[in-house]
Amino acid sequence: MRWFTCLAIFATLVPTQAQDRDEYEQAQAIAKRKRAGEELSSADAALMGKYVERGWISDMDPKRTTTGLVPLTEMSAADVYKGEDGGLYGQGRNDPDARHQMIIDNALTKIVPRDPDGESSHSGKVVMISVGMSNTSREFGPFIQAANADRRKSPELVIVNCAQGSRAALQWVEMEDVWQGLKTNLTRNQVTTNQVQVAWVKLTEMAPSKYGAFPKHAEFFKGNLIKIIQRLKATCPNLGIIYFSSRVYAGYAVGDRSLNPEPYAYEGAFAMRWLIQDQLKGDRDLNYDATKGPVKAPLLLWGPYLWCDGMKPRSDGLIWPPEYLDFDGVHPSDAGKAKITELLIDFFATNPNAKPWFTGNSR
Repeated sequence: MRWFTCLAIFATLVPTQAQDRDEYEQAQAIAKRKRAGEELSSADAALMGKYVERGWISDMDPKRTTTGLVPLTEMSAADVYKGEDGGLYGQGRNDPDARHQMIIDNALTKIVPRDPDGESSHSGKVVMISVGMSNTSREFGPFIQAANADRRKSPELVIVNCAQGSRAALQWVEMEDVWQGLKTNLTRNQVTTNQVQVAWVKLTEMAPSKYGAFPKHAEFFKGNLIKIIQRLKATCPNLGIIYFSSRVYAGYAVGDRSLNPEPYAYEGAFAMRWLIQDQLKGDRDLNYDATKGPVKAPLLLWGPYLWCDGMKPRSDGLIWPPEYLDFDGVHPSDAGKAKITELLIDFFATNPNAKPWFTGNSR
């Protein structure tokens, strides 16, 4: 029953081969004219509205360049957003505290080249995968190309794109095909689930407004992330660290029918932070330490935090202009993919909590 429910949701969000492609392309062209400021006829508005309602296109507003929200990385311990303080790790901190760092250092020592059976081997591989939806998949492909061309990358590191289009968090929980797809992608790259030790997880929920205002939709998302994390650990027993990234700015995609508009894109980061905090508090569902009971999860950390308030620069200068997104205001354009690639390379090649396995050199 859950399978059919998920298929029904999916069918309302993504075009299929059975749809009239000419009509869909016409609706895309109408949306482009509207974004350019053209006044639409009632017939054109109705046709475009049909596809906006289904979530296949969205009414992108290039004038909504900021929302007024503050990046989590720039909120202090005293700053509060709907009851939540600032910092990726809470209390205004964007880096792990001393206790957390000791745990991370220990986890990093266990990421070593492994053979197909998962045993440590000088001729083995360290496999990094991506887990996520279409945005994640589209962003990770260029990252793989850039990483493979980067002299800093360890020759033992194999990077595999396991993110899949139209597969958001709920679909990773309910659809078995995503897990078969993950294994298939590993096989194509001549590696095994036993060699997977690192994952970049960038997920969200489709149409999150139906789950309620914050914190309800974020709590629903968190619950699905727990199930995904546990399944990842069961599937890839040597998975040692997950690096989270939340969504980029979504203020150009407006309307409740958009796949993941603001403030939901912004608020999704709190679900990831809650998981990291719960793990440190000893949540058994997220246990990473065999001395404390059954291991159900890898260590959870932040990867690069991608959200900024549109055209308002972050303290590091990051902005997210409309040109970084495709016509729908949701998926990355070539320029957006290039920017994500830059941020990913910079993080994994230089951050002390990722650099050791990415470069193959100790910090």
